[in-house]
Amino acid sequence: MDDDTPRELVIEAPDAGAFTGTVRLLEASEQVASIGSWEWRPRPDILRWSDNMYRIMWFEPGEVTPSRDYILQRTHPDDRERMLRHMQSTNVLRNPPPVEFRIEHPTHGIRYLRSTIATIEWDADNEARVIGTVQDLTDEHLTVREIAAHLAVSKTLSEWGQLENPTVVLLRELGEALEFVFAALWLPRDRVLLPSAVWSEPALELGELEGATLPLRLPLGTGLPGRAWRSRQPETLADVAEDETIRRRLSARQSGLRGAVAIPAVRSDEVVAVLEFYHAQSSDGFDRLRRTMVAIGRELGEFLSRRAGQLGWQQLTPRQLDVLRLAAAGHTTLEIASALHLRPSTVRTHFDHVYEKLGVSARTAAVAQGLRLGLIE
Repeated sequence: MDDDTPRELVIEAPDAGAFTGTVRLLEASEQVASIGSWEWRPRPDILRWSDNMYRIMWFEPGEVTPSRDYILQRTHPDDRERMLRHMQSTNVLRNPPPVEFRIEHPTHGIRYLRSTIATIEWDADNEARVIGTVQDLTDEHLTVREIAAHLAVSKTLSEWGQLENPTVVLLRELGEALEFVFAALWLPRDRVLLPSAVWSEPALELGELEGATLPLRLPLGTGLPGRAWRSRQPETLADVAEDETIRRRLSARQSGLRGAVAIPAVRSDEVVAVLEFYHAQSSDGFDRLRRTMVAIGRELGEFLSRRAGQLGWQQLTPRQLDVLRLAAAGHTTLEIASALHLRPSTVRTHFDHVYEKLGVSARTAAVAQGLRLGLIE
């Protein structure tokens, strides 16, 4: 055919199959990246989610009608104000910064998310269209906790000889790294486990739980620490309502705690100690931390087995014993100061030293520990 022959112009229709394939590719990419996307039109307040956005919120696509109020309801109480400010920032900022927040589910637990506003557009009628993404950071958060836990243990063990009360420091550093709020160190003695030291988050009132823990003697297999002692593996308590010890069960529930984890420190199949931690959030994710807890338990077992004599309480001075006895009799700081001819500030200093040596953080817990150890009657 001659090159000058006119040709018919052919305009191909859009390939519907290719379009569908592109959508599926985008959906698959969102799932791989743990990202959900959303579009919000302030007027008339319509919010749309991608399929994976539903999944991140623990729903099947289309199962609920998305709304900003619904997201706020699911947001962790400590994060709601920050999340609300993020939502409102679309009215005043062109490029609002991302915000990280947590969402809660009654059975699935907690997810850590980051919301990012990708673009804000206005049409000819000055109506806004906001498009953004939400990324699930839960796995990343767990990885950070794992690294923080290993660093906390390494740091504490390297400084062990310079610490005044290393067992409490160990509980605190490891507890904070794994986001726990209460911890106890249990030691096997005469076929029972005895609590040797406790730590609690200073911002929380957990004195009742300390007082309920310190008098306990747990046989093999009894209670969460006893189960970890028997199995020589990390054990979890999904709900504090299932605790076998009544007083601890009540005090933990009253304090708003959710569950607990016990990590045995093991050397050559012998349990040297058991570290028990309570948490105020869901236990979701602890199964993925199990390998880390096993490794930490072995590291601690090797280290603590060579320092068994340093794991118990430190001896109190005669004056500290006097202060503890008077406290056990129900006397106030002023009454103790008068009886011993001391200044109230001096009495408080004696209490601080008693707390450090007995591995407690409150007066009632110090008295309970003193009675259990036979230091006072």
